[in-house]
Amino acid sequence: MTRFQSMLLASALTIGATGAAFAQTTPTTDAPATPPEQRVTAQTTDPLVQHRNDNSAANAEYKQNRKAAKSDYKQRVKAAKADRKQLKKDSAAEERAAVKAQAQGGTNGGNIATNAPGGADSGPAQLQQVPTTTQKQ
Repeated sequence: MTRFQSMLLASALTIGATGAAFAQTTPTTDAPATPPEQRVTAQTTDPLVQHRNDNSAANAEYKQNRKAAKSDYKQRVKAAKADRKQLKKDSAAEERAAVKAQAQGGTNGGNIATNAPGGADSGPAQLQQVPTTTQKQ
């Protein structure tokens, strides 16, 4: 081997041995773990920092108000849906009762046939045709 190759080999072995030595050492657990960074909110005279803090507080208040308004809106919509459902149910029950009463011969339900010349049982009512326009003479 040439002198250059032997120096290159020696430096590679030295670097490899050093890396292996560091890899085998274990870190000490005596060092305290660093706590996570905490945001310090001390009062400062810097207007930009004050503006940032004010904006942060306003944003937090806005989010809280929006959340409350949203839950209130959802409650009102839920109540309105329940009311509409109950109204539909009541209306359907009234219609069924009216149809049942009409089928049993109770009330006529406002049928036009009662005003017909033949009476209520004469069939469909016959309407007179009235001219809609007047004729000039």
